[in-house]
Amino acid sequence: MDALKANQDARSLYRAGEQRLGTDEAAFNAILAVQNFAQLRMVFDEYHKVTGHAIEQAVQAEFSGDIRDAHLAVVKAIRNRASFFAELLHNSMKGMGTRDNDLIRLVVVSGFVLL
Repeated sequence: MDALKANQDARSLYRAGEQRLGTDEAAFNAILAVQNFAQLRMVFDEYHKVTGHAIEQAVQAEFSGDIRDAHLAVVKAIRNRASFFAELLHNSMKGMGTRDNDLIRLVVVSGFVLL
């Protein structure tokens, strides 16, 4: 893990989003898609130090629709993978009836990912 790189990435995310008019989606995608989980946790911690709030708040403010949901899912999975899958499993079973296709897919995928 590289603390300097995490700080640089956090500042890059800030410049790509909250510090400018509009959002540089490519910058967010490049950082979230390339770094490993441990490094991204450091980036998120550095982002909080730089801005005073969590990366989730920035994603909520800067994105909308499916891309917002995708980025938030990535952040949740990076912060706590088991909790992320538990939430998805719960959502597939809550309410009237179970969304069987979602449940089966999640059980299979979480079995591979959580090992």
